[in-house]
Amino acid sequence: YFSALLSFILLSSSHIASETVLYYTSINFRQYIILLEDKCMKRIKVLGSVLKRTRADKIIIGFIVFIFAIAAVIQLVEPDINRYGDALWYCYAVISTAGFGDVVAVTFIGKMCSVLLTIYSLFVVAIATGVVVNFYTQMVEMQRKETLAMFMDQLERLPALAGHGLYYQRQRLTCKQ
Repeated sequence: YFSALLSFILLSSSHIASETVLYYTSINFRQYIILLEDKCMKRIKVLGSVLKRTRADKIIIGFIVFIFAIAAVIQLVEPDINRYGDALWYCYAVISTAGFGDVVAVTFIGKMCSVLLTIYSLFVVAIATGVVVNFYTQMVEMQRKETLAMFMDQLERLPALAGHGLYYQRQRLTCKQ
């Protein structure tokens, strides 16, 4: 779940990075790197605020702790699962709904732990989906505001460009003809 979220962050930052290159063509490489770092930090801050606002960070941490606790219980109650690594493997098979069949729960407590883990994982997937949508919405809004700010900056510099920049553009065009 988290690798999909991370790849989404990287893809959205690469799209905005291409717009940054178009807008900031007159700056040097070091300034460009600083701008990219600033953009990535903004995205991480937005993701952090979305996680805190939705309390998804606590749910995810609770889920991880729950997985390790259930693995410990499974190891204690299941006769065929003797190692903690096998219990974690069983928990992975339950969460991913793969059900490999190499390790199965045979006791009532083991089966109940499996059901609880499955239900909890469904809730975490639903919450992660909502967090990704909320993050994407925040990023689109931030991009809209940045685009508007760039447009307003260009409008404010229009008189300077009109006097000096347009003269050179006209000269360049008339020399080509």
